[in-house]
Amino acid sequence: MKINQNLSSAVLADGKIYYTCDNRLAVLSASPQKFQVLAIAVLKHGASYGSPAIAGGKLFLKEWPPLSCYDLSKVSETAR
Repeated sequence: MKINQNLSSAVLADGKIYYTCDNRLAVLSASPQKFQVLAIAVLKHGASYGSPAIAGGKLFLKEWPPLSCYDLSKVSETAR
């Protein structure tokens, strides 16, 4: 994955690290034993310019231009 710029911070929740860059969301394992990418998703509204917020099993993300909400219960750990 080519990374052009990053304007957000990673967020840790439920044993996973959520990280946005450009128009993608990466879900990483938070294990100190092994780096593992669990999923990478293309954001539906384009680039993200803010750190994600997580509450009640939902991920809130300021995309350009709307604020989006993603249901984390629908994210499969086998998705790539």
